[in-house]
Amino acid sequence: MTRKPVISKTTPIIRRLTEADRAEVLAHLSALPQEDQRLRFGHAASDVITNYVSDLDFHRDHLFAAHDVQGRIVGLAHVPMRRNVAELGLSILPAARRQGLGHTLSRHALQAAARAGGRAFRIHFASSNEAMRRIATSLGMRIGRDGSDLVAQLPLAAARLRAEPDSIALRPAA
Repeated sequence: MTRKPVISKTTPIIRRLTEADRAEVLAHLSALPQEDQRLRFGHAASDVITNYVSDLDFHRDHLFAAHDVQGRIVGLAHVPMRRNVAELGLSILPAARRQGLGHTLSRHALQAAARAGGRAFRIHFASSNEAMRRIATSLGMRIGRDGSDLVAQLPLAAARLRAEPDSIALRPAA
C-alpha cells in the first residue's frame, strides 16, 4: 500500500508557480498514472505532457501547486484565461487524494480567476471522472453535457457574491 504524503497538519500551503518551476510541473504530470493522464489530457503519452508543459505561459496563466513535506508537487491547478473565461486543469497524485487538495486548489483557482476579472469559470471533464464532478458540485457549478464529456460552469459574478474570506495559505514563489 502506498503511504500518503504528509501535506500539512493544518491548512495546505498553496504556492503560485513561476517559470523556474517548469521541470517540477513536468515531473508531477509525468508521475500521474496512465489513467489519470488520459483523464487530464485525453490520452496518456509522454510527448503530449512534454509539449503541454513546454507551452505553459506562467505570466498569462495561473498555476498553483500543493507540495508534500519534501517539497514535491502533489497537486497542481492550471487556470488559463481565454476571453475572460477561466478553465481549470487539475491533477492530484494518487497518494495525496482524499485529503481535500482538489477542492482546496479548485477554490483557490476560482478565487484567482475572479480577482483577475474573469467572467466565468469552467471545468471540462470526462463523464467517468467522479472526483471532478464532486468538486464542481461543491463549488456550486452547473454541470451540462458536451458530447460524451461534461462541462461545469459558474459565472464569476456569482462566485464573487458568495465568496468566503480566502482561508487558503498562499506563499509567493521563492
